[in-house]
Amino acid sequence: MSQLSTYFPLKNKVALITGAARGMALQIACALSAAGARLAILDGLEREGRIITGLLNDGQAKAKFWRLDVSDGNAVQRVIAAVEAH
Repeated sequence: MSQLSTYFPLKNKVALITGAARGMALQIACALSAAGARLAILDGLEREGRIITGLLNDGQAKAKFWRLDVSDGNAVQRVIAAVEAH
């Protein structure tokens, strides 16, 4: 059990994380996953996003990747709808 989940349990919660293929957002994704959250990994870097998703899943279906350019408002709406449907 992660330290975060002790104070902020996230089991049965979904976290939507933009820019999660690297940097600070990647670290946040790792922490939220360790606390039990299911993750929607959103990034324009498809290769990196899919690699990170695979690592976070580690045999469990806790994360799913969607390619997204957040500067495209229509794409944001489509991806949010896809995350909600999933």
